[in-house]
Amino acid sequence: MRLFCEVVTKDVLPALRSFIAEELLYEYKLSQTEIARRLGISQPAVSQYLRRIRGSNKRMISNEDVQKEIKRLCQRLYNNEMENGQLVNEFCNLCNLVVDKLNMNFDYPKTDTCEVCGKKEELIVKDKIASPVQ
Repeated sequence: MRLFCEVVTKDVLPALRSFIAEELLYEYKLSQTEIARRLGISQPAVSQYLRRIRGSNKRMISNEDVQKEIKRLCQRLYNNEMENGQLVNEFCNLCNLVVDKLNMNFDYPKTDTCEVCGKKEELIVKDKIASPVQ
């Protein structure tokens, strides 16, 4: 049995990060280090997304509506417009959009709020990018 959050964590989120990393690198000419900083992940993770070691399932982001939202998010990331945990909200919205557009079915029903996304007050903002509290 695969739960909603399991599918998102293992399949959807890596595909989104991979597409976003490629977009920020090729369209906005950001360095891997800068992409990592803006996404709140490590530079080696960005390298793996770009080399398709992680997030290689492009089917997850093949929908035009999903790609449009990803490009909008990339523009906001490039312009440093993300504040107060907005990146977390954007990723949650993107993941839900992917799941809805792909008509994914789960053995366990998706809930309106997950325990991770529901705890936004435990996030802090550093340099306008949300990151987990250490």
